[in-house]
Amino acid sequence: VLEACMKNCGRRFHNEVGKYRFLNELIKLVSPKYMGDNVSEKVKAKTIEMLYSWTVAFPNEAKISEAYDTLRRQGLVTSDPKLPLDKTLMPSPPTRR
Repeated sequence: VLEACMKNCGRRFHNEVGKYRFLNELIKLVSPKYMGDNVSEKVKAKTIEMLYSWTVAFPNEAKISEAYDTLRRQGLVTSDPKLPLDKTLMPSPPTRR
């Protein structure tokens, strides 16, 4: 659902996701310092994939990039995920009337 919202909603939604309060919750899912030890590897991988795809799709959202870089500095991300074309956040074209 979050991916769909990031893809289809506008700047206002992106700004909400780009707030430290929200991003810190995502970091907690991955970090063993918080909930990371109790979260499945699949959920951690998806969280990292989403954060990375957002850094690519929304380069002006500095806090999203900072959150991803934090995971890299902590050694929780050793290489950027490979994003298949269908996983990139290219906005959907506007619907025609």
